[in-house]
Parts: sequence; structure tokens; C-alpha cells
Amino acid sequence: MDGIDTAHKISLVASVATGCVPSFESVHTEGIRSITGEDVDLANQLGFSIKLLGIVSQTAEGKILQRVHPALIPLTTSLGSTHGVTNGLLTVGDFVGPVFSQGPGAGREATASAAVADLMDLAMDNIVPIFGVPVSHLNQMESAGMEDRVGRYFLRFSSESDRMSAVRILDLANVLVEAHAESGDQRCVVTYSAEESVVMPLIQEMKKTGVIESMLRVEGPW
Repeated sequence: MDGIDTAHKISLVASVATGCVPSFESVHTEGIRSITGEDVDLANQLGFSIKLLGIVSQTAEGKILQRVHPALIPLTTSLGSTHGVTNGLLTVGDFVGPVFSQGPGAGREATASAAVADLMDLAMDNIVPIFGVPVSHLNQMESAGMEDRVGRYFLRFSSESDRMSAVRILDLANVLVEAHAESGDQRCVVTYSAEESVVMPLIQEMKKTGVIESMLRVEGPW
């Protein structure tokens, strides 16, 4: 519910991908407790599902951004159509491009399979370094913050007047609206891509004044 398990997993994925010592404390972590039925309904209208994502990326300066948070992702993507206890892993290579794999991430059969495989490796002395190399050979990770994220945002409002007020505030900061939807008295917009360092102060101020009911990031397609 709070994203902690996913944060542990993504810190290990980041370590394997970058050859650096795991840095769990650097993972930006948000859970799904604040997600409402209104968020799900409006996201579905816009062609998105809401998933808890763990994402590792590298900035132009070479820093590593690790983040875990709920996000809207297109229903037409492989991750967007992954449901239940199934986990999905999407990697993007320099030359191979996007590669997607999925499989059970919970349940007694999946857990037992992994545990028995580890026991068999130990019994046969088939032990290799967890990260591909000895831990002493790993580098220290230089971490980026959420202010380095660039992406789209889903904002939900409880009235048309609040939506219009938010659109005006965003427009003054050159953050434009890409799409919108409504359901009953609920309204929402999805913005075009913008820098988190620009958008989040505006969102936080609008939350304080009650203009915004909910904010979710929008990810993909990659």
C-alpha cells in the first residue's frame, strides 16, 4: 500500500543496471492509499489504468533517479494491461530498445519456486555474486531528485470552477493542458510534459487552497 516493497525491489534493479551499490534511501516513495474510485473512473475515460510503478532512469548529467509512485499508464501498453499478482518489467536498451517481461510476483507457487531454486543453488554450491560482481567492485551511486523528472500530470477537481482556476494558474507557468474528462461533479485534466520543479510548487499551493483534489503522474508509452 505504501510502496515500500516496490522501493526495495527498484533499488536492487537500479544496482544491477548501473553497477552501483544499492541506495534504498535515495528512492522517492509514494504509495496508493490516496487513490480513489473517481481517479480510476476518470483515468479509464482517458484511456489509462493506474499502476504502482518503480522507475529507474539516468539524467543527462549521469545521475540516477529512482522513484516509486502510482501513475497513469496507457491501457494499450504491456504494463497498462498487466493485472492481478502479475508483475511486469520493462527495460529500454540503447540499441535493443524496449524489452518487456512479466510473470507472477506473488502467491505460494511463485514464492515456493524462487525459494526452492535458491536452496538448490546452495546445495550444489552454485553461488555467483548477486550483482554480477563482488560488492567491493560496485561504484557509489550519484542520485538525482524528483525535481529532475520531466513528464505529464493528472489533476482532479471537484468543480468546474476549480478546474478553470487551475488551468489559468498552469497556463501562466506555460504548463498546457493536453486532455480533460468529467464524471458527475468530478473534473480532471492531463497536462503536457513539464518539469517537476516547475509544476509541483504550483500543485502544492493549489492543494493547500483546496483547488486540487488529487494529483497523479502520467508515464509512458516508452
